[in-house]
Amino acid sequence: MKKIIIFTMVFIVLLSGCISTHMIITYYDDDIDSDIKTATKKTIDKLLDGIAEEDIELIKEISLYSNNEQFKESNLDYFFEIKDLFKLNKMKLLQQTHTISNNNSVTVFLPDINGYSCTLPTDQMDSFTSFYTIQNNEYQFLLMINLLNNSKEEWKLSKISIGDYEINGRGIEDWIQESKKYYDKGYLMSTYFCQNIAMRLVRPNKYMNHAKADAIESTFQDLQEKIYESYTFPMKIKLTATDVEIYYIDIHPYKDGYVYQVKYVTEQDVKQPDKKVLNDEAYLLQAQLEKKIEGFGQGLTNIVVYSAFDEPPIDATKQYTTFTTVVEVKK
Repeated sequence: MKKIIIFTMVFIVLLSGCISTHMIITYYDDDIDSDIKTATKKTIDKLLDGIAEEDIELIKEISLYSNNEQFKESNLDYFFEIKDLFKLNKMKLLQQTHTISNNNSVTVFLPDINGYSCTLPTDQMDSFTSFYTIQNNEYQFLLMINLLNNSKEEWKLSKISIGDYEINGRGIEDWIQESKKYYDKGYLMSTYFCQNIAMRLVRPNKYMNHAKADAIESTFQDLQEKIYESYTFPMKIKLTATDVEIYYIDIHPYKDGYVYQVKYVTEQDVKQPDKKVLNDEAYLLQAQLEKKIEGFGQGLTNIVVYSAFDEPPIDATKQYTTFTTVVEVKK
C-alpha cells in the first residue's frame, strides 16, 4: 500500500470572491521518485563531507540560505565536534519524505503518526526531509536533514538538527512505561526521574514534537510537586558516626547513560580525602536512602554517583572541591 498523505484546504474569501486552495502531498520512502532520491543524495553526501572535513564553504555552497545563522561557524562547531558520529556505518536511515506544497510550512510524521511530528518552513517550495538514527553506546541520536527546491536545479540544504532519540538504550515510550511501572510500585522518586528522561526526549530538536508532549509535561509537573511535598532539602541523614546533609538528588550523564547523582555535605576532608572513609560513607548513605526513599536508585541504571562537598553546593558560579564515589545498587 502506498504511503502518501494528501491534505487539501480550500479557503473562500467572500469579500473578494477569491478561492484559495492549499494542497500538500507527502510521499514516504519507497513512494518517492527515484530521480529525486538521487538528486537529494548528492546534496546530503556533500553536507556529510563538509562536516567530516569541517569545510564551512562547502556547506554554504549547498545551503539555500548561506547567510542563515544556522550555518555560521559558531553554530556548526557542534557538528564538527561530533563528526565521527556521521560515519556511514553508524548512521541508519529511519525515514525520508518528499512533500509538494504551495504552503509556507509542512508537517511530516515519523513512522508512528501518534509519535513524533516535524514541522518545517518551506516558503512554498518542495521539501525533502531525511531522518537518521545514530547509535553511540547507550545513546541514540536523531539527525534531521531538510532540503528545499523551488525549481529543477540542485536541492539545497535548509535545516539540519540533531537531538536525543534514545537514552540508556530506551525511547520515549519505554520511559513512559517505566514511569508507570514504578508509580504502580509506589516508588515516587523513580517514577519522577523516569518521567524526567521522557521529558528530555519530547523534542529531539526545535522543529519536532511528540504527540504526547502535553501529557508528559503535565505528568512531570504533577510528580515534581509531589516530590517537593514528600521530601525536604537539605535532607539530614544520620550515619554511624557523622551526620550529612543532602542538597540535591538529580540525574547526571555518566559514561554511557544517565545515573542518579547525590550531592551532599560531609564532615570529612574532601581536599585531602581519606578515600576509604568517604567510600564507606557513600555506601552507608545509600543504605539509609533506600530506607528513607522507597525504591531509591531504581529506574535508570544500577549506579548512583555520590559527590561529597565540604560546604553547601548552592552557588552555580563557584567551583567546589568534591570527592566522588560510584555505588552499585543491588536490585
